[in-house]
Parts: sequence; structure tokens; C-alpha cells
Amino acid sequence: MKKKLLSIFMLTIMLVSVVSAGNGEITAYLRDFTVKLDDKDVELKDANGQTITPIVVNGSTYLPVRTIGETLGLSVDWNGDTQTVLLSSGKKETQPSVTDKIKPVTDSELSVVAEYQYKPEYFHHIMYYLLVKNNSSKTVKIGCNATAYNGNDIVGAASYEENAIAPQQTTLIPLLFENIEKITEVKPKLKATEEEYYKSIQDSLKYEITKLDKKIVISAENTGAEPLRFVEATVLFFKDGEVITRDSTYFVDDDSEIKPNDIISKEISSYKKYDDVKVFFRGRINK
Repeated sequence: MKKKLLSIFMLTIMLVSVVSAGNGEITAYLRDFTVKLDDKDVELKDANGQTITPIVVNGSTYLPVRTIGETLGLSVDWNGDTQTVLLSSGKKETQPSVTDKIKPVTDSELSVVAEYQYKPEYFHHIMYYLLVKNNSSKTVKIGCNATAYNGNDIVGAASYEENAIAPQQTTLIPLLFENIEKITEVKPKLKATEEEYYKSIQDSLKYEITKLDKKIVISAENTGAEPLRFVEATVLFFKDGEVITRDSTYFVDDDSEIKPNDIISKEISSYKKYDDVKVFFRGRINK
């Protein structure tokens, strides 16, 4: 782009004034100037179209910032609250896109360590759970796309995505397969991406489980320094190694979080006698 050169030639002294300022005096002159931009004459006007006469104060020449800024192709604005002149060339520093920032994590660094299946008695769908471990050294986001089979026949497909899984942490991936009576195998395709926006709650969330006859009581505590957001617990109740019922609930206050040092307790019912129970938490901390 052609470099803009602004030159000013003083012609005639029009007015002289002396103003007292503190312990000294300011000498100000109004002068008629010729202003050239890239060797072309420029007529200085204010926002109302009136011709502007520059002023010389104690030997320094002052020109209106709006007039000069707009002459040079800048946008000029004024913030009265902060008493700030805002100049902009309209150019913004190019930032890396989200795609550029994403750092890949090898999918082989994810492993399925357990699988659970639950079919409600009165509904034609199956909840299938994958317990996935992040074996990498990074906090990741895990995406899962799975195909369900009954024998050699494909009977359904489901997807899910989970945020903020810390290194060596396991997370429960729930997959809902609708209008299905039986599943003999699920083949998942897992994808890991380094987490950009959230931190894991793993090191900050501590919980205790009290087992009762047909229910449990969970007390979840935030032992960290930052709020835990959208904390949810999924509970699987087992009998003889099979999932007999499941439930999930959020452990949050009115701000959808567990604040530092807060404890939230919830009761979750199985409605049946069980011999084992597993609890899986998910949630996130804003970076």
C-alpha cells in the first residue's frame, strides 16, 4: 500500500493570544496552513464541514485529531466515559482459528475398560455405557460414534461427546439406541482432541456414598479453588453383575455449580434391591 505522507506549510499568523497556565504562560497562535497528503492539497474541515484553522502552542503545531485521522483513512471515535480518543485502521491482528489451535491426541491413547448394558422393562430402547480411559498426558475431549449389532446385523447407531477428561481419568460414555430389543455387540469409534476451553473436575471433586436398602445418598464436595460447573452423577445399580436400573442427577446450586468448599448431597433410588453400585461424575471447570 502506498505510504501516506502528510506535510504542512505555515502561511500567515492570524491571531496571537497569551493565556496564564499555572505558574507560567502559554503562547498560542492561530495560523493558516497548507496541508498536503501525498503531495495533494487537503482542506481541513470539522464534522460540520467548517474549515479548521490549526493552532500553534508554545512552538508546537496542533491539528484536530478527528480531521487528521479521517484524512489518513482512520476511523475516529470518542469514549466520554473514559475520556479516550479511539483510532482504528480497520485492520485486526490475525488470530489462529480454533482449528489451528487444536492439538491432536492419538486415538490409540483412549481405551475402553468396561461396558454396561441396561434395557428398561417397558421401553423399546437400550442404554449402552462405555467406560473409557484417557491414557494420554493431556486433558482431552472425547467423541464417540458407535454402531450396534445383533449378531451380524446392524441394528442402530449413536453418538456422544464428553469434555474435560484429565490424564489417566476414566469417564462414562452413555449411548442411547432406540427401537431396539437386543444388542450383542457395540463397535465404537473413539476420537480424542486436546481440550481447549475447560479443565477437569477430577482433582477438585470428592464424594462419599452411603448405601441404603433401595437407594444411596451421595455427598459431593468441591475441595478446589474454582467453581465446578454442571456437575452430574450417573448411577448404575447392579444385581448379580447385571445393571438392574440407572439414574442421573445434577449436583449444582442456583448458579449451576458447586462453589469452593461447598457440599451438595442427593438421594438416588434404585426401587429394587441391589448388591453393587457404581457412580460416575462428569462436569467441567472454565479455563
